[in-house]
Amino acid sequence: MFKQLFFDDQRLFVRENLERAYGETELVGTYRDHKICTSYCWAWLIKGPDGKTHLLYQGTVSGSGKMLMAAAISDDGIHFTP
Repeated sequence: MFKQLFFDDQRLFVRENLERAYGETELVGTYRDHKICTSYCWAWLIKGPDGKTHLLYQGTVSGSGKMLMAAAISDDGIHFTP
């Protein structure tokens, strides 16, 4: 099993009789853009001052290889609209 280290982990791992257990991950949503391919690109989530979650991501135009930046917005952080 791999350890995921966070800023507070140094003090947690030196304690005796402490077990840190990780739960199973759960996929709650995906975002697909039908105009650009996002298979090999990066995305950033930003919590805006309006309380909404802004998704900034890269994508390639099919067939041309050109990289584009795109954005989407969400009220709940799961369901995004362009």
